[in-house]
Amino acid sequence: INGVSMLHSEILKKDFGCQVAYLVALGKKPVKGYEVKFKSANLDEKNIMIIELELVEPDPAGPAVKEANYPYEVFTVPDQITVIVKAVKQDSLEELPIQEPPPDN
Repeated sequence: INGVSMLHSEILKKDFGCQVAYLVALGKKPVKGYEVKFKSANLDEKNIMIIELELVEPDPAGPAVKEANYPYEVFTVPDQITVIVKAVKQDSLEELPIQEPPPDN
C-alpha cells in the first residue's frame, strides 16, 4: 500500500439473498489520485474467496490537486461464498476486517 495505511478503511457487507455485496471504502483522502484496485480474486475448494486489493497513491511527481476524494470499490459474490479481503502491502498481505450488518429486528 506504498506507505498509505488501510487502517482507516471500512469493508461493509450487505446480504441481498442470493448475492452479497461488499463495499471497500478507504475514507477521505486530501488530494485526488487515490484509487482502490483489485489485484486478484481466488476461490478455493472450500468456497472461500480471497480478494487482494491495492491502494494506488497519486503520482508524487504529478500535480497535487487539493480536492478531497473518497476512494472505494464495490463487488458482489454468490451468498454461499465466504470472502476474505487482504490488502497488498509491499511483499506481504494484511487481512482487513469485514463489518457485518446489525441483525434485523
